[in-house]
Amino acid sequence: MDIRPSPHVYILHNFTASPETVFDAWINPVVARCWLFASPANKIEVIRMEPCPGGQFSILEWDGHEHIDHFGEYLTVEPPHRLIFTLEVPKHFAGQTVVNAIIAPLGSGSKMTFLQSGVDREVTDGPWRTMFRNLNTVLNAPSVFASPQARRPNARLFPNTKVAKHDVENLIHFNPAGETPQRPRRHS
Repeated sequence: MDIRPSPHVYILHNFTASPETVFDAWINPVVARCWLFASPANKIEVIRMEPCPGGQFSILEWDGHEHIDHFGEYLTVEPPHRLIFTLEVPKHFAGQTVVNAIIAPLGSGSKMTFLQSGVDREVTDGPWRTMFRNLNTVLNAPSVFASPQARRPNARLFPNTKVAKHDVENLIHFNPAGETPQRPRRHS
């Protein structure tokens, strides 16, 4: 394993959403597709997540010219406050980094302390800050990502999702119609 030391990317970001909602945005593929490595200039084509310690994830992006795979392994998954995972994006930086997202209540919202080690801050600091602003927008879009209290009782937020029983309570795994769930794997 090639985990490089400092410099670190260190970001404090406040959200109007609860810690539970912010945490879920990291591990719910339907929501993550809208903000995690997403931008107006690209398309997230495939996203697979197995958010439990030792589980893997892969987010395959198409930037209009080439596929870019973002992949890694979940090291710590402690809803709704702590998520630690490895991250590799060979098309953007060499080696493997470690990402820590610590989420705490702050008034009626939450505060996230984000730390990424093993990559030069000039490479990832700006993109992460943009992603967190995008996440704010996604979480504040009441028509799609309304709080459970704002939705009809017993209404499914995403009809093509199913709740999976894992070590992490109430995980939602996205499986397009006809697709068999399978362990995430790196795309090439």
